[in-house]
Amino acid sequence: MSTPSAQEILSKFELYFLALTFTLLGISIQTASLTDVPELSKILEVVAWILLAVSGIVGL
Repeated sequence: MSTPSAQEILSKFELYFLALTFTLLGISIQTASLTDVPELSKILEVVAWILLAVSGIVGL
């Protein structure tokens, strides 16, 4: 077996870091209930999900 090159290790680290970042962002913008929340909070949550999706697509 050959030893992994620095480029392969960096690529794996970047993929892991990207997955971890999006997991934490996804968890942080979720809400349990939208019934007693002001309208601005609902709008900001939708905007946050859209921005998360866009940054995920750009990151690929």
